[in-house]
Amino acid sequence: METRPSVDLAVPVRSATFIFRTVDGVTFEGTLSLHLNAEKHQGAETVLDRLNDPNLFLPLRVPGDLHVVFLNKIHIVRVDVPHEEGASADPEDMAETDIQPIKVRLIDGDQLEGSVRIDGPSGRRRLSDFLNTQPAFLPLVGPERVHLLHKRFITRIEPLRS
Repeated sequence: METRPSVDLAVPVRSATFIFRTVDGVTFEGTLSLHLNAEKHQGAETVLDRLNDPNLFLPLRVPGDLHVVFLNKIHIVRVDVPHEEGASADPEDMAETDIQPIKVRLIDGDQLEGSVRIDGPSGRRRLSDFLNTQPAFLPLVGPERVHLLHKRFITRIEPLRS
């Protein structure tokens, strides 16, 4: 019998735990496996990458559940993550970026304040352009954490003075 060397086909990942809030009002901790190498940018995959990818369901481990839970992303109102887990800013891109402070009201009545990073060429860095061209989830950088908000559940946004 011929033996072949074993090949490790596992994709290297890291686990990270976040706070999820769904449209039915449930808030819970979920642990997500993130790839160490992102597909669309340099560095590790972020939770924002996973939220904005085309897959409909997000596989999570939830405390108390023995198996993986598949969460339908269309029902996620927001995900709260530590600042170090939020969307990373490439220093080269910062020259083409405006920071806009805003107040957001969500469908469940929550109000959050923070800032959004608006990338793009000069003249196309308006808040309206950002809201209408970005993917489903937008990162709102708050004082204590980053809130990844599903735009579907945002009822109102007010620009604040810098």
